[in-house]
Amino acid sequence: MADTSCNLQQGDSLKRIKQTIIAEVPAYLEFAGGNLIKDLENDSDGITYKILDCSVKLVDPLQLGFHAASDMYEAEIHIEGNNSKQVHSVMVKAVPSNAILRSLQNSEDQFFNESKMFSEIVPLLLQTCAKSSCGDRHSYNLSAVCDLFPKCYYVSPDPENGMIILQDLRTLGYKIGGDKTMVMDYDHIVLALEGLARFHALSYVMKKNDFGRYEQRVVTQIRDARRFVRKQAVSNSITVGYSEFMRHTTMLALDKFIEMKLDVGGLYTDKIIRVRQKIEDCSALLRELLAPEEPLAVLCHGDFNRNNMLFRYDSGGKPAEVKFLDFQNPFYASPAIDLSFFLFVNASPDLLGNCWDGLFSTYHQTLLDALSEFLNCPQEDLLPEFGIEAFRNQFSKYSLYGFMLATSFIIASADNDPSDVNPFEMYNNGIPTLQEMDIYVKENVKLVKVGIIDRVLQLTQKLLDEICL
Repeated sequence: MADTSCNLQQGDSLKRIKQTIIAEVPAYLEFAGGNLIKDLENDSDGITYKILDCSVKLVDPLQLGFHAASDMYEAEIHIEGNNSKQVHSVMVKAVPSNAILRSLQNSEDQFFNESKMFSEIVPLLLQTCAKSSCGDRHSYNLSAVCDLFPKCYYVSPDPENGMIILQDLRTLGYKIGGDKTMVMDYDHIVLALEGLARFHALSYVMKKNDFGRYEQRVVTQIRDARRFVRKQAVSNSITVGYSEFMRHTTMLALDKFIEMKLDVGGLYTDKIIRVRQKIEDCSALLRELLAPEEPLAVLCHGDFNRNNMLFRYDSGGKPAEVKFLDFQNPFYASPAIDLSFFLFVNASPDLLGNCWDGLFSTYHQTLLDALSEFLNCPQEDLLPEFGIEAFRNQFSKYSLYGFMLATSFIIASADNDPSDVNPFEMYNNGIPTLQEMDIYVKENVKLVKVGIIDRVLQLTQKLLDEICL
């Protein structure tokens, strides 16, 4: 009976998606072809498009090769326009049909955020930059930042039946980068950092032009979608589960660091003590680290890691282009929120140890280049407000956030047998008590493999080298 109901529900979803594509996609093609910057000027090519055929099917998330927190569908659309026929491949993201998954992921707020990002916020930021840079849409950094996002053909934020129709990047040769441990090489890291710098630059340009409008049209429009950073009168098991897992993985890193006698000469003792004290109330600490500090607060991606980006490669196999995905958890916070999580979770400890200054300078110099172009000013005019020391200070103050998420992320998923480490096993028999939850989390952490612990220890030393509490 349950299978029959599920099949009927899936059939209804497929029918609804197909009807939406037929009704909505031609209008998007007629007006700028889904480009996010389409409203800057009248880009209509004057061609009327007609859909000849459309096929839709549900996609197994494991087959995608990249992270997806929504129900995913792929569609092939046969279109006629201007006496020629085209085939468009799109991905359709829909609100998860599984009620338990919707609750665990807080899908309503996450889907609202991504809908808002693609339909309003990203186009607004791009348009503001284009106008600020004299409307030269062919300028290098403007073209590069526009290319960070897949084409978006349709958005509906409906909490029950919402969907986002995006360009299927797989058909253009894009794929996930890195290995199964989530580590990416130097070329991938640099390309992603350059894209991140340009994405952050969009916020700075709009803030410089009209901070009040930026607050009204961007900051106040996004929802706090991650429950574990919310201040709630009553904590629920999901909230506690996430934050407790992060607290225990951070404690594991610190305990192992001391156990392995890596605190040579007591160099890090004071910092370790202060971190221990701060993570006793993990949710409060995360809220503190996410509090925006002017003037460098930006709209952060919020989940910036290799699972949420796709790369296209040149003939030599070197990554040449990157696209950013899954804007479900944006925050208005320090740029170090994105930087720290990405570098700690996706750059190898050896790369961080040997190339740290170069990687940080890559991000910062790309940011300066983009701001200089977007604001039509020499880079000297951007200093010291946007100087590299200002961003190093941001990293020192806020990188603990990225470290906590990265260590929990690495321990929960990287190179571990899913049957071993499973932070969500605690929900198998209903809602556990806080005492049961504490036991579950501690037992999961004990199962982490030695190789993963070694990686986390190297990240711990990098954090302690950089952090300022």
